[in-house]
Amino acid sequence: MIDSSPTPPAILRFRFFCLLLCLLYFLVASAGVGLFFIPEGLMEVSKLTLRLLGGLFLFVGGLFFSLSFIGLHMPRRPGAWTYNRFLLFLGISSILLMPFSLILLNAWVKPEILEWYGINPS
Repeated sequence: MIDSSPTPPAILRFRFFCLLLCLLYFLVASAGVGLFFIPEGLMEVSKLTLRLLGGLFLFVGGLFFSLSFIGLHMPRRPGAWTYNRFLLFLGISSILLMPFSLILLNAWVKPEILEWYGINPS
């Protein structure tokens, strides 16, 4: 079973990573909202194009913000390890978070992390 062992440093770094993911996707969603308010003559694209692009940014930013926020609050269970590993792979898609994500992915398969989530590492 899961014990009350201290939180490994890699888990604390992962939580910081999730906060960065939340911030990144909040900014993407905010940019989507901002695209709705750009005057038509300011850019050389139609108002429909700006609204479609704004809607896409708002949808993708909101969806990935929600996924990252859920990952930040997952319980210590084996399924949470898998979900959070997915978030680390999602972080590879951002050039800003790629190095941090790769370092955390390396630590994610170590026995102390697996044991912390209640997974038998053998």
